[in-house]
Amino acid sequence: MYDAGDAVKFGFPLAFTATMLSWTILERGQRMGMEGVDQLQKAKDSVKWITDYLVNAHPKDNVLYVQVGDAEKDHKCWQRPESITDNKPLFQINTTAPGSDVAAETAAALASASLVFKKSDPPYSAKLLEHAKKLFIFADKYREYYSVSLPQVKKYYNSTGYGDELLWAASWLYHATQENIYKDYVVGSEAEEFADWGKPSWFSWDNKLAGVQVLLSRVYFFHGKDNTKLAKYQKSAQALMCTLLPESPSATSDRTNGGLIWIAEWNALQHPVAVAFLASLYGDYMEKSDNENLECDEKTFKSEDLREFAKKQVSCKLINYNTKLGYQFCILSNVTPIYQLG
Repeated sequence: MYDAGDAVKFGFPLAFTATMLSWTILERGQRMGMEGVDQLQKAKDSVKWITDYLVNAHPKDNVLYVQVGDAEKDHKCWQRPESITDNKPLFQINTTAPGSDVAAETAAALASASLVFKKSDPPYSAKLLEHAKKLFIFADKYREYYSVSLPQVKKYYNSTGYGDELLWAASWLYHATQENIYKDYVVGSEAEEFADWGKPSWFSWDNKLAGVQVLLSRVYFFHGKDNTKLAKYQKSAQALMCTLLPESPSATSDRTNGGLIWIAEWNALQHPVAVAFLASLYGDYMEKSDNENLECDEKTFKSEDLREFAKKQVSCKLINYNTKLGYQFCILSNVTPIYQLG
């Protein structure tokens, strides 16, 4: 997959896309979810399109190709992929130029995808998991920001840390394998160094901590209530949920007058969509584990409040703009009409 309409493949956000799509399939794929609207196979095909590429980009244990194309030149080139015939420069990380963040995110992508294909294609699932394990070892052993090893990526997808990706990858590897080595990693010394417990953060392609907190809350709710470190992840996820709910005493002020979470002007919808996803999942985890209440200081909320928040972040109204040509706008219900999506 290329970045936007450009002729560049950036491995860091690409891998995050695969991880998130896999998580969506795992939580929303069956019954009344994707399968009910004939989207499950299409989503799995999209994941495989990415994971096939990521496997090919990992030809050796400690080598990962993380970018295809000249970011300066190809970022300005808008054309169909079918029309791209020129040779592109390749950029890799390795033991002398490591990138823990992108290697760990790729490990997370392949580990989560291995769960997607575990029943339908066991050999492919095993292949993805093998690559994920090797990439995690590479990421953890040779620690460095990929944007230090490859300075040219700073302008486009600069990484502000790799500890979140290491925890993220280990969390997904634990879900995929149930091996205690990965569980021990997320509750051990690396957690003390990187988890940043109790401090809500925004979920994005660069910062995975909120995703780690919600994912490990799943483990805590269903299998680990006797683990004090997992409890810290759950409490951190709870603090994020309280930040999101507009009626909470700790509600963030980073939102529009209509209620849309507003963190950055560039790609403004990435944060509200991401936290809406986390809120809906956290609400599900609460409900299915018989945890009825979300305590936000002196106020108590329910899982339904999180779902309602998630719906309001993404709800929109279709308006016919030119019925003759079939144009429609989807206007988000929580922003003014200036922010129209075509």
